[in-house]
Amino acid sequence: MLVEVLATLSGASFSIDAEPFDSGTASPGIGVFLLGIDPANFARSVERLSRRLESLPNDDQVRLPAIEITSLPDAIEINTDTLQRLKRAD
Repeated sequence: MLVEVLATLSGASFSIDAEPFDSGTASPGIGVFLLGIDPANFARSVERLSRRLESLPNDDQVRLPAIEITSLPDAIEINTDTLQRLKRAD
């Protein structure tokens, strides 16, 4: 969606509003958005982003529910009656 919005900045039609390419006489009114990225910058960006994401959970101002670190217990105790009900539910 972002690329389509950027392409419309040049006056292009949204793809949903564009005329068909294979029929009719009207121009589809397409636009082109080009973005050049130097691959040499990826390595530095990935390292920098990784360091930043690792530091976020230590920041009291940031809450990341999808990235919270949780420790799991070694064992889980289940009541015998509950275990039997779970087995019957299979």
